[in-house]
Amino acid sequence: MDDTKKISSFQLGILTFFLAKASFFPIASSMILKSSGHNFWISIILGVIVGFIPLMVFIFINKHDENKNIFELNISNFGKVIGNILNFLIVIAVIIVGTIMLLSICNFIFFNYLDAIPQLFIAALLLLVISYAAIKGIETICRTSQILWIFSTVIFIIGFVCLLNYIDLSNFKPIFEISFNDILLSTYNVILFSITPIFLLSVIPQNIIVKKERYKKSIIIGYIGALLVVFLTLFSTVGVLGNITNLFLFPEYIALKNIQYFHFFERIENVIAIQWIFDSFVFLTLILYFLKIYMSTSFKVKNEKTNNAIAILFSIILLILSNVLFTNSLNVRNIIINNYSIIMLICFIIVPLIIYLKLKLRKTNS
Repeated sequence: MDDTKKISSFQLGILTFFLAKASFFPIASSMILKSSGHNFWISIILGVIVGFIPLMVFIFINKHDENKNIFELNISNFGKVIGNILNFLIVIAVIIVGTIMLLSICNFIFFNYLDAIPQLFIAALLLLVISYAAIKGIETICRTSQILWIFSTVIFIIGFVCLLNYIDLSNFKPIFEISFNDILLSTYNVILFSITPIFLLSVIPQNIIVKKERYKKSIIIGYIGALLVVFLTLFSTVGVLGNITNLFLFPEYIALKNIQYFHFFERIENVIAIQWIFDSFVFLTLILYFLKIYMSTSFKVKNEKTNNAIAILFSIILLILSNVLFTNSLNVRNIIINNYSIIMLICFIIVPLIIYLKLKLRKTNS
């Protein structure tokens, strides 16, 4: 296996950057805007501050044993029975999250790019590339993410600068016109959708990271950078669309449609929106890699061809689930609102908290 290859702490920060904002577009941003409206910025600020608590929990777990991934760590600390149960719960949640993410980004591509092509074909084509990256291993995933990060940053800056001319600051008035319950709900969503995906990094053992003393700093910078991009994206969206923001399925994309200069640079939204496809690509690639490592760890799989087959198998599972269980975009959004956040809360907040408390107790006793 290629996991003996090294990755840098800088690349780890880039992975954090993609993971922390991948769930916002096109999934969570509409939920946040619906609950907090033009006062979303309050929730973003509170979310960043409070989000440091679960983030520090993740970092503590990941740094506890530099030679073990999360699956090995759970088994060594909880025993085979409870450890395997926790691992299984995490994996089921990852599969569900991967399925919803796949269908959401395919819906986005279908409605805005390829409306004449069946979504099943779009998903299959996307998974083909994602599977190849997951098969190549974590070093390839990190190198690819590093390249995509450069393109994504440049595209984001271009889009934000172009929208500045269309932003109406009156769309943010009146300030603080939001109930306390709406603030809590919106902040909860910000924390949940930005922090929980970072847990996927627990599959990467510390011993393959170059300059691992910078691990914590890289994670924090990646997290803050991602939320800054989310804040600026929502700021430009609300600033352009105002009160009609919640009328659209993909308001960020609609806001970009305003960009045009001299009737030459038109339909630039299709280029700028590619950054959200990059986010989903990295997210889904890490999900497949996470699932592949789970199988190889749990069943002691050493053969490289078998591990490659596992990644392909899980990609087929995601394809089938996205096509069979969720038949249309309305059902998808209902599932996301009613179940997605609950699943993420249980498996990526409560379960890691149990792991954290167990490790803390063991460290105190020793």
